[in-house]
Amino acid sequence: MSLLRKCKKCGIEANTAEELDFFPVDTSSKHGRRNKCKKCFREGRQEYSRNYSREWFRRNPDKSRNSMLKQYYGITLDDYDKMLFAQEGECAVCNRHHTEFKKPLYVDHCHTTGAVRGLLCHTCNSGIGMLNDDLDMLYSACEYLEQYKHGRQI
Repeated sequence: MSLLRKCKKCGIEANTAEELDFFPVDTSSKHGRRNKCKKCFREGRQEYSRNYSREWFRRNPDKSRNSMLKQYYGITLDDYDKMLFAQEGECAVCNRHHTEFKKPLYVDHCHTTGAVRGLLCHTCNSGIGMLNDDLDMLYSACEYLEQYKHGRQI
């Protein structure tokens, strides 16, 4: 039996016409089939796609950030910049300037309605998130801190 095709990546061999179906058709090839099996060819395409995407996002930070903001929050990068200007570049809760942080301020939004509320630093955004956006929990935390404002009372 003669070898019809062999995958250059995994080494799978096609010795019959049925096994040749494991290799994608390629009319530009002299054999009419690719030199990689369908599985290896698909994996190669996926890897190329991942690498291409990573490179595109690295080369186009504003476009990728704008795309992410639209997808997750329904705002544009221009909207984000306007909010940042309106907040004078500060976190809406702790009032620390965005230049004090390594990352940009986070878009705070209501998880129920999806409405954007403002821009927060990681710490403030996480704190509100950990309390599940629950005002009663936040007030309770405030009362607790007020109770121990001047040191531990036993």
